[in-house]
Amino acid sequence: MEWTYELARKHLEEGYRKGKKDGLRGMAAMMEKLDHPQKDLRFVHVTGTNGKGSTCVMVASVLQAAGYRVGLYLSPFVDDFRERMQIDRALIPPQEFAEIYGEVAQAAEELEQEGHPYPSEFEILTCCGLLYFKKNHCDIVVLEVGIGGANDATNIVEQTEVAVFTPISLDHMAMLGDTTAAIAKEKSGILKPNCTAVTCWGQDASAHAVLQSECEANNIPLIEAQRPQNAVTTAFESTILWDGQELIIPLSGEYQVQNACLALTVLCELRARGWIIPTQAVADGMKAVRFNARIECISQEPLVILDGSHNPAGVDTLVQYIKTQLTGQKVTLVLGMFADKTHRLCIEKLASAAQSVAAVAIDYYRALPAQEVAAEAEKSCPDVHAFDRVEDGMIWALEHAQGPIIVCGSLYLPGEARTIFERWKKDFGR
Repeated sequence: MEWTYELARKHLEEGYRKGKKDGLRGMAAMMEKLDHPQKDLRFVHVTGTNGKGSTCVMVASVLQAAGYRVGLYLSPFVDDFRERMQIDRALIPPQEFAEIYGEVAQAAEELEQEGHPYPSEFEILTCCGLLYFKKNHCDIVVLEVGIGGANDATNIVEQTEVAVFTPISLDHMAMLGDTTAAIAKEKSGILKPNCTAVTCWGQDASAHAVLQSECEANNIPLIEAQRPQNAVTTAFESTILWDGQELIIPLSGEYQVQNACLALTVLCELRARGWIIPTQAVADGMKAVRFNARIECISQEPLVILDGSHNPAGVDTLVQYIKTQLTGQKVTLVLGMFADKTHRLCIEKLASAAQSVAAVAIDYYRALPAQEVAAEAEKSCPDVHAFDRVEDGMIWALEHAQGPIIVCGSLYLPGEARTIFERWKKDFGR
C-alpha cells in the first residue's frame, strides 16, 4: 500500500473509532514491533497541568541554538496537525509522516491479528513520533505527555535526562484522580532511574510533597526552579533577569515568566549532566521562541489575542493578563469549550473579565453547545450572544468589539479563529 499524507490522516481518524488504550502493555508491544526506537533516544520528559507546551518549546529552542538536533513532541496541535512532531522546530514533512505512519499502522494491525487491542490514536502518534526522531538521529527529544504520566503512552521512554513538572492542578480528574496529590502521584510516574527531576517554583504544596516523596524513594534529586532576579511582562513579550543574564522572551503573561524559569533550570541541569549549552545560546534560543495560542497577539489593530486556556488554573492566568495588561479596556471574548472540562467555573471566570461574549460551538464531538456556553456566560456578563459556528461568532466580534478581542476556552479553537481572521482581513483590505 502506498501511503499519502491524506490517506494516513484518514486512516488515523478511522482507527481512532476502534482504538483502545492498553496502558503501557500496548506501547511495549508496539515498540517491540518497531525495533524499540525509544532505546536510541534521550529525553527531557515534561508533565504537569498547565505550561507544558510553553516549557517544552523554550527548552527545545535553546538546545537547538546550542547546536543540537532536537526532536519536539507536542499535544495537541493548534494550526497544523504536523505540529505534534518537529525537528529543530520544522514540522514533520507530509510524505515522511505518511511513510512512518504506514510502518506504525502495519505494526498495529499485526498486533490486532495476534489478539491485542488496536492502539489508541495517541499511542499511534507517539509511536510515529519516536520512530521519526530515531530515523532522523535526534540528539535529544523534548517530550510532552498527553495526559498524566505513569500510564501515558510517552512513558514508554527509558533514557530520561530530566523529568519536568510544570504547575499541577485539577484537570482530567476522571482519569487522574480527584485531588492534586493524587494527580501528582500519577504524574510522578515519569521518573526514571538516574534522571534529575525539576519542578516549578510555586508548585502546589500537596503536589510538591508527593513529588518530593517519590524522588526520595527513587534516590532522584528534585530541583526547584530559581526565581528571576527581575521580570517585566508587557502585552506582547516578557523580559527577565535570570542568573545575571537579561533574556527577552516573545511570550506574554506572568505565567510565562514561571515557565521560562522552569525551562532555564532544566537547561542548567542538562549542563550539569554534560550537555554543552553556551550562555549566548540561552539568549538566542529564548528570543527565538514562538508558540501559538499562548496569549498570542495576531493583530494589534484591531487587537486580537488567541489563547488556549481550558482549565481553571489556565483561565486564572488569562484573567490576570486581562486585568494587568488590558486594564480599563472593553474586552470581547470569542469563547468555546469542551463539555468534559470544568466548564462552568472557567466560563464564569472568563465572562466576568469581559464586556461582551460571543459564545461559540467548536466543531468537535466533545464541544459544549453554544447555547450552553452562553447560558453560563450570562451569569457573569450582561452582553452575551450565541453562535453555532465559530466563524459567525468571530465575525460578530470583529464587527462589534469596542476593544481587544480574545479567542479562548480550548486549544481547538484558536487555529480556526486564526484562519477566519486572516480571511476577514483580506476580504476587507485591513
